[in-house]
Amino acid sequence: MPVAKDHPTLRLEFEKLHLDPPETAISNAVYAFTNIEADLRICLGERLFVEAERLCVVEFAAVVAKWLASREDEECGFRFESADDEEPNIFSLRLGDGGFEASSGWQKFAATTPLETGQTVAELARFTHDVAQRCENELGIAVGRWIESRRG
Repeated sequence: MPVAKDHPTLRLEFEKLHLDPPETAISNAVYAFTNIEADLRICLGERLFVEAERLCVVEFAAVVAKWLASREDEECGFRFESADDEEPNIFSLRLGDGGFEASSGWQKFAATTPLETGQTVAELARFTHDVAQRCENELGIAVGRWIESRRG
């Protein structure tokens, strides 16, 4: 199978970062993973692929960070699931011919063109950094250590 020349780019965005409930004291990773939420948008190219409201964004970033640190080669896939939802597969990546194949139980369209591996990995790393930085800047909560602790 020929490699696609025009891979769509992966883009992860989040907004409405907040504590739920707002008065929650974040003293450890468990509280950060379960009480810091945001609305997540995953785009492939210019198209919205997945939209998840009130996602536990620190938990998602920690799972991404662990995957980024532990994958020994490109064969290792990524999957983020939710125990709270009817469709558990929020987002997954599997290496196929020509790049990562994206899928989700929440997908708005079938992703038929693979994502370029280098850009995908870089975007996931950028996202984990952005979550840590915005939690500190917007909520006054330093979660970077908890995201990074999942790496090992």
